[in-house]
Amino acid sequence: IFERGVQLARRSSDEDLIARAEYWLGYYCYARGDLRRSIEHSDIALGLARRLENLRLEAQVRATLGQALTSASQYDRALENLDAAIEVKQRFGRGSVHMAVGSAYTLACKGVVFGDRGDFKLAHECFAQAKALLRGSDHQVSSSMHAWLGLVYLWQGRWEEALRTAETAV
Repeated sequence: IFERGVQLARRSSDEDLIARAEYWLGYYCYARGDLRRSIEHSDIALGLARRLENLRLEAQVRATLGQALTSASQYDRALENLDAAIEVKQRFGRGSVHMAVGSAYTLACKGVVFGDRGDFKLAHECFAQAKALLRGSDHQVSSSMHAWLGLVYLWQGRWEEALRTAETAV
């Protein structure tokens, strides 16, 4: 369905429509674990969003791209995109619950990058910011964030904390 959406958008020649269709296909591929295709489609969407000077769409695409790059262990590029997405979301999304949830997951991905690189202080700072944005919410992103945090605890050898955190991720 998402691939068909990209085909139809391309037929229309509407760059905004194409950018959004490519974004959603990239997002879908990320959710399915197809990181190569997610990055490919997100890069296309990012180029179009930049050309259109659509900062909100660019931030949305950069967040998904950064998340996919994190999962693909392409950390330098991941941080570049995650930071850019957070900056724009903070500028435009003050007070928005949607911004908080998206930014929380983006911050959790940053925490994973720092954790895998062994900078556990920065990793835990990112997770603390993410938790603050979620304000105790039971949103699905909370489970994903706790799963990532559990992974960082495992890298630290903090087995009991990893177990407790994983139990809250279900």
